[in-house]
Amino acid sequence: MVWLLDLPDEVVIRILSHLPVHDLLDCASTCHRLYDLAYSPELWRGFCLTLQIHPRTVKDRGGDAYRDSLIQAIQTLSTRIKGSITSLVWIVPPGFLPALCAILENNTFSMKMLHINDDSIKPTEFCSLLPQLERIENLSLVACSGVEDSVLEILSTFPQLKDFDLSYCSKISDEAFRSFSESCCQRLESVNTDNVNMLTDWSITSLLLRHHESLRHLNIDGENNTDSIFDFIPECTNLETLIVNFGEQLTDRALQLSSRLRNLKRVCFRKANNFTSTGVGNFLYSCDLSRLSSLNLTECASFDDSCAVLIPGQCPNLTHLSLGWCWETTELGVSAIMEGCGLLEEVDLTGLHQITGQCFQSVPVHSPRLRLLRLEMCNNVQDDILLHLVRAMPGQLHVYNYYSELLYFDPRPHGDSL
Repeated sequence: MVWLLDLPDEVVIRILSHLPVHDLLDCASTCHRLYDLAYSPELWRGFCLTLQIHPRTVKDRGGDAYRDSLIQAIQTLSTRIKGSITSLVWIVPPGFLPALCAILENNTFSMKMLHINDDSIKPTEFCSLLPQLERIENLSLVACSGVEDSVLEILSTFPQLKDFDLSYCSKISDEAFRSFSESCCQRLESVNTDNVNMLTDWSITSLLLRHHESLRHLNIDGENNTDSIFDFIPECTNLETLIVNFGEQLTDRALQLSSRLRNLKRVCFRKANNFTSTGVGNFLYSCDLSRLSSLNLTECASFDDSCAVLIPGQCPNLTHLSLGWCWETTELGVSAIMEGCGLLEEVDLTGLHQITGQCFQSVPVHSPRLRLLRLEMCNNVQDDILLHLVRAMPGQLHVYNYYSELLYFDPRPHGDSL
């Protein structure tokens, strides 16, 4: 038997590189050799540090004592590998702010990407953390309740900021976002304001006017937006991703204006109840969707078979499709999609009560790449049809039935299904 410490340093470092950060730091505390190897510059150079700790992990490993020891280990790490971390993903329970401060302080000039999902950081703490990160290009502050208008004022001065995710930061005001959009130093390429529901046409229009030449990815909440913002969407000629959630105020005019875009790869109009089947059909027919890989029309109640039959011909590269709660869609429309879209990998048909499951018979032949099929609340689809389907695609296809139960067939001798 060969023990870990019997192996050469380069082999041990390779093994350590596959460990989660908190486990790696635990290893460093076991002996002098692993301590030295765990903090080896070779292991951390140009490193994307992902620290994702579940609150249960802290509790199971000793609570506050474990948290304090982990904070100390991270502070030591940030000093030992100063200037090596280029990206940081920070998803931790409350109480780890000292460790975050140490990492940012020691990697001010190397840090290019920062993702924080920490609801415990206060606005004043954000305002003291962020000014030292002027070289950040990609910043994600998902569900951080401490992100308020004062934080946006600081971020508007960042000269290299290109990608920006504010999703679920619900305290951002319309006026502050408009001011940020107009004064931002760099032309933004990616903006996500999903569930930032105070933003109106006023601020979104300012964003589009200021950054239309550079924008490639746009994800907006949509709750307070109307067709007016789509007057400026066609000017975003490089736009690849267009996502509008809660588009309940949008009409077919928004679709008509969006159809002028020519580089779309991902489109989502969710809960756009005022769209008509004619409007959706015209969009699918007239828009250049040859590059489209993802289409989400969840809760667009007017979507029907006349729209569905257009998808195979207009979206030849489609891999992800969501038509949840598009009630008017029947076996005819779904059959056309499953038989004509040979690259499909994930399909969500939640709530389609008119389908029986016969439309999936051709899936193994015509959609051989399919690996996920969601059929929750499809009350007319029987499990025996779905079990036959997963057995025809063993080890690959996962199907969720009416009750959200996973149907899956593992062909190995001791494999499981359902």
